[in-house]
Amino acid sequence: MSNSNTDKLNNTYDERLTLLPEYLKDNDFIVELNYKLWVTKGSRFKAAERCERQNDRYTKIIAFVSAYMIIINVINLCKIPVLTLEDNYIATITIGFSIILLVASQFIYARNYSVQSNKFHCCALEISNVYNRLRIEKNQDEVDVNKLTLEYESILSRYDNHLPIDYEMFKTTKPKYFKLTKREIYWSKLQYFNSCNSLYYFSMIGVPLLYLFLALFINNYI
Repeated sequence: MSNSNTDKLNNTYDERLTLLPEYLKDNDFIVELNYKLWVTKGSRFKAAERCERQNDRYTKIIAFVSAYMIIINVINLCKIPVLTLEDNYIATITIGFSIILLVASQFIYARNYSVQSNKFHCCALEISNVYNRLRIEKNQDEVDVNKLTLEYESILSRYDNHLPIDYEMFKTTKPKYFKLTKREIYWSKLQYFNSCNSLYYFSMIGVPLLYLFLALFINNYI
């Protein structure tokens, strides 16, 4: 083989090597397992945090929407100018909110975020235990890779997988290691906000504003 062809092959290999993640470049399975444990542990902790937040948010949505229904009916009973609507409109709005509450309650019950949060947290703790043992055994040069790998896979098989956003949020805690740009960090946090907080803030702020808009529009134009 000519020197030019050899140089091309070497350059191609070097280019492919630069595209590999750091933990795969040395072809060291202990390093790879260490990375997998570290990333999975962090992602599962983030998943537990997300589920706990979502459980809190949806519980508050039900409480606040219920309160808004009572307030709207009190406004109508007190005949507050501008904000008072005819009974048929109030009945429609009340029925609409009741349907939203029913759907939200069923959704929360089906998702069972509180239980999910606990499971992800337990999973992260179990993986953390394996991760710590690996690091201890590395220092003692007595790493049983097969045993630790089987334990890791056994843990994963007992729990549901986390969402991609959990991994992305974990990466934002180590931006220098993952070489994240400010734009990538912002995008990950925006996606997280959309999945955990957007519906919450709409319910807290958007619902009363929507009722105010409807009351002003109906009283002035209908």
